[in-house]
Amino acid sequence: MELSTCPLVELAFLRLSMQLFKADYHTASSLLKQFKQQPHRHFWGDDFSPDSLHGIVGHQQINDVYLAELAERNAGKLAAVDKTIYHSAVEKIPQP
Repeated sequence: MELSTCPLVELAFLRLSMQLFKADYHTASSLLKQFKQQPHRHFWGDDFSPDSLHGIVGHQQINDVYLAELAERNAGKLAAVDKTIYHSAVEKIPQP
């Protein structure tokens, strides 16, 4: 399986590691660096403006639709459990 990250995902990883798991920045960034060295991992630069997004109904969809659009532009998929994201690049993951 190949996994991709982008600046938005990496920032979220750092923020959640520090907020939920009480990691300090050094520990969180070290974990991120370790993950980025794994095989089958790609980095997608977010090189387009969010003002080009379509199909957003509410504020909670902005990041999700942006990530789906980024995936599509890189011939990838966005794995999501949220059934309210409507984009051709979204792969819905069933919850148990």
